[in-house]
Amino acid sequence: ANKIHKPMLRGAVNHRYLTLAVFGAIFVMTIGYMASGRIKQTFMPEVEGDFMQVSIELPQSTPFERMREVAEQLNAARRQLETETADLAAPDPNTGTNSNGVVRSWAMTVDENTVRAWVALTPPESRDLRSKKIAERAKELLGDVPDAERIGFDLSGNNNGPAIQIAVIGENQEDLSAAVEDLKAKLLTFSSVRSVRDSEEAANEELRLKLKPGAERLGVSLAALSNQVRQAYFGEEAQRLPRDGDDVRVYVRYPEEARRSLSSLEEFRVRTEDGREIPLSAVAEMTFEEGVTGLDRRQRQRSIMVEAEADREARGDIMRELEESYFPQFDARYPTVSRRDLGEAESQQEFMAEIFRLLTFAFFGMYALLAIVFRSYAQPALIMSAIPFALVGAIIGHGVFGTAFGLFSYLGAIAAMGVVVNDNVVLIDKMNQFRDEGENAFSAALDAGVSRFRQIFLTSVTEFIGLAPMIFEQAAIAQFLKPMALSLAFGVLFCMPVTLILSPCLYLIGKDVKDNSGKLWRLWRRGWSREAQISPAE
Repeated sequence: ANKIHKPMLRGAVNHRYLTLAVFGAIFVMTIGYMASGRIKQTFMPEVEGDFMQVSIELPQSTPFERMREVAEQLNAARRQLETETADLAAPDPNTGTNSNGVVRSWAMTVDENTVRAWVALTPPESRDLRSKKIAERAKELLGDVPDAERIGFDLSGNNNGPAIQIAVIGENQEDLSAAVEDLKAKLLTFSSVRSVRDSEEAANEELRLKLKPGAERLGVSLAALSNQVRQAYFGEEAQRLPRDGDDVRVYVRYPEEARRSLSSLEEFRVRTEDGREIPLSAVAEMTFEEGVTGLDRRQRQRSIMVEAEADREARGDIMRELEESYFPQFDARYPTVSRRDLGEAESQQEFMAEIFRLLTFAFFGMYALLAIVFRSYAQPALIMSAIPFALVGAIIGHGVFGTAFGLFSYLGAIAAMGVVVNDNVVLIDKMNQFRDEGENAFSAALDAGVSRFRQIFLTSVTEFIGLAPMIFEQAAIAQFLKPMALSLAFGVLFCMPVTLILSPCLYLIGKDVKDNSGKLWRLWRRGWSREAQISPAE
């Protein structure tokens, strides 16, 4: 400490304003580097896992035979993937038997309008092929499913839905539809976006009946007509038969042969109130129109959700570009339409708003406690001045390891802030002790920095070394905690020079400000009193 740190600290405090400028420049450049998008940001971390969920959503009216065809198509893709990755086979940790390429196990279900497959992959440490590449290759092998509404390959079992979800809100249907198509076209221009859809695309075609003029004079109403068609094709409950403790409902309706085609509907005869039977075509017009599977309303207005499948680490860059170069023109072009981020973006916004609110309370509470202990309003601010540099260290750590900055990264940075405050408390307390013993401010700052060097150095380095195994661990379960470990380790490590070098400089800068402000106050009072003395002579 005396041979290396003391000369370095002496040079820093002698040029304390230059030292402050250097640390300030590092802070600004680091925050700017992150804001530029060079460090990816994602709410939940994309980890290298050993699980993949495949989901293929088809229209609600899809026949079961078509669902089976899609399931077989997915099975064929799985067999091809197993063949291509046969050289990457690894023993199953549970059974000891070799896997089929990178596929350890496979389970598939066909439920309503969705084909799902749960795929257990070989452990990441036993293969060179990343899970993301496996998912991309599986999608290529699956090929085109023209009637699919959504095809998802979700890794690590997150299944958080599409990476980008934006609700377009408005009452004017024409403007709303035009805005949705405009937004979809813009999203498709991004190379990382794989597919785009909106909530209205799920609508099925349906047959609508409209009464012809004069139909009511024949005693036919739209309600009666609809009821008769329903009875013929869906059925009318005739009776219930008790069987094995349950009721079996018996429906009366047309035979199956008469319900297979629309030609029977064209020949359908409607019974009037007086018992006559007339052709359906004589009293009603039949048209095929796009139906509505659901009506979504937000802020008391109609809403259409636009979803885009994309890499989650690229979502921040996409949203940033939209906010800067597209949404201002979008808002001007469609003034009757508003928009709102949903899904992961909405969760991230809520999290950031809540965490900033709580941090504000925490900082005020911390400042109040330090002010009481140190009996000063300035020294708590000096102690807390190192807090922002914990975030700088966290950003540097993520940049070094190429890890995306997310939820757990912020939590790790907050933990590092607590350690940094503790180190500064120890240093400032030692400065106050030397001042009480009669040393001047310069000597107290220099001696305290040297005296507390060993404690602060060992605390920071040992904490970094203790977190190193988690940082370098390759197991899938550790990848969730890796961003937190990076933030805590590098935040504490970077704040070590902040505490040992910048804090003494700030202490002396504060002393300079106090002395100079006192001189200015005395000069001002002296000038005021002199002016008061010469004013009677005038």
